[in-house]
Amino acid sequence: MKKLSLKSEAEKLYIEVSADFIDMFMPEATEEELKVYLYLKRALMDPSILLSLHDMADLFDVTPKKILQALTSWEEKGVVSLEYDDGEICGITLLSEEKKEERQKAAPNPVPDNVMLLKKPEKTAPVLKDTAPSPVLPLDISVLDTDEEFTELLSLAEFLTKNTVSWRMRDALGEAYLLFDRSFDIIEYLLEYCVEQGKANPSYIQSVARGWKKDGLKDLQEIREQSASRNKNVYSIKKAFGIRNRELVPEENDYIRSWTSKFDLDIILEACKRTVATADKPSFKYADSIITAWEKAGVRTLKDIGILDEDHRSRQHKKAVNSERRPVKTAFHNFNERHTDYNSLVEEYLES
Repeated sequence: MKKLSLKSEAEKLYIEVSADFIDMFMPEATEEELKVYLYLKRALMDPSILLSLHDMADLFDVTPKKILQALTSWEEKGVVSLEYDDGEICGITLLSEEKKEERQKAAPNPVPDNVMLLKKPEKTAPVLKDTAPSPVLPLDISVLDTDEEFTELLSLAEFLTKNTVSWRMRDALGEAYLLFDRSFDIIEYLLEYCVEQGKANPSYIQSVARGWKKDGLKDLQEIREQSASRNKNVYSIKKAFGIRNRELVPEENDYIRSWTSKFDLDIILEACKRTVATADKPSFKYADSIITAWEKAGVRTLKDIGILDEDHRSRQHKKAVNSERRPVKTAFHNFNERHTDYNSLVEEYLES
């Protein structure tokens, strides 16, 4: 049998892999380990390649945990040296053949217990503060690998978003799926809802699912009713503030969630109306101060607000009558007296 000859006419950059590496490491290396090693060698030749666990995970269609495992495995074998900063990998050094031998003789450094995956910067709004305890979920949601309904959900996500499902999307949907006890119907509605909002991205899907869970919603009917009500509330409040060409930021959504848990929409809109009419720069914070004061005063209906307003006008009338009865100023009484009624000021603030 004739030997095969191998030739190349391409003029490209070449990656050098030593014979020792092929003999010593390649036979036992996993697919992810080989991909990561070769990609690191490639990145050394091109400074424009920005490394991160998330970038490599997206490139190879695996989870960041898999990339981290590959890197730590190469470190244990003396192929690379990893540097950490505050529990995150901040540097990778490909070791020379001499360093590899020295590294193999020494005990490998364990990965710090608090090591965290590198996060790829994203241009997003401030993160919604969530005081509810986060569910304990596996990092790579491997428990769902054999779940046929979850696989079907991933296919549905691909169809609705018209994009290949990334590992981030898979993790977001996996978390939501486990969060609602593997309810196919709820996650199907979650996907449809986010697509309708024009924000079918992993972070938004995760935020909505956690918000539903935080609000104590358990079944699809409750979620549908709350979503319909919330959409109406958000639209009405945005209209009251004159917000038309932008989405609400997480902090503003937090205010709305808080208000709707205490009062009906008509009271909230009254607070918005007074905010716009009074404040130089109408804000959700200003409206919240009014709603908080009404809550402390025991307000439950618009009629209650009317009673507070009438009481305030009565106090103002008495104040005006009393001011007319002040003694005439004399030579020994020629300064302006201050009669500041702080309770009245608060009431004025509420009425305005």
